[in-house]
Amino acid sequence: MEKIKAVFFDMDGTLLDDKSRITQITREGLEYLSDRGILFGIASGRPIEEIKRKLLGAGVYESFSLAVGMNGSHIQNFRTGYFEEILPIPAEGINRLLDLYYDMEGIDLTVSDETTLYCKKTTPMITEISNEDYLHIVETDFHEVYNRPWPKAAVWWHNPEEKKEVLRRYHEEMNYSEINGVVASQFSLEFTHRAVDKGVGIQYLMGAIHVPLAKTMGFGDSENDLRMFETVGYPVAMKNASKAALAAARTVTDYYNYENGVIRYLLDHKEMLDLTEK
Repeated sequence: MEKIKAVFFDMDGTLLDDKSRITQITREGLEYLSDRGILFGIASGRPIEEIKRKLLGAGVYESFSLAVGMNGSHIQNFRTGYFEEILPIPAEGINRLLDLYYDMEGIDLTVSDETTLYCKKTTPMITEISNEDYLHIVETDFHEVYNRPWPKAAVWWHNPEEKKEVLRRYHEEMNYSEINGVVASQFSLEFTHRAVDKGVGIQYLMGAIHVPLAKTMGFGDSENDLRMFETVGYPVAMKNASKAALAAARTVTDYYNYENGVIRYLLDHKEMLDLTEK
């Protein structure tokens, strides 16, 4: 197999521990490998600005070069400053999506970009999402946002029965539309344009820096990592990953995300990496 030159991580449930932190052990390991030529990137549903804040706050920003945000809609090369919105959900798709879920009182429906989260009302879950991603909350009946494209939309539920209904409506009404929905956590179904996903974002970034996809590795834990797994040369599921992610990966870490699973895997398999001597 090709030696790995670029490694992408999902954030929640993968690079971050269960308190949404990057530990000192992981920080030191990332710096060690970055200093020896490994390119690190994030592939997440989070906005890129929040990815930057999280990496800066954890003291690991200098170890990262690349980011895929909004589940593939936004990409950035931190070193060159290059940023691109690949393909947002068109206004017609947003209109159809919001109509599909607007009558469900038990769920939180949102559309968002890099700075703003639109919702019907501010709930504890909306507040938590806003605080986590540093997004400004705007309450709306959605009529003013119908007529513009958005990089990402999401439905958030509070109990399993709501989840069943959210997924039923998507599969029956939207599964063959221009919108792609993926279960991103135990509480959310996230939507992007069907032509974009984490894998597409990684393809764009690797093409720009001329690194073959065969020389890439990706770590993830959930269904929204499946397209990344299909794209990278070596997909790795976390020990704590969903059944779908475990089935799609080439191998599985020996440790959970809260046990520094990603960096322990990389350091235990340094022979797979295209390292340069420092």
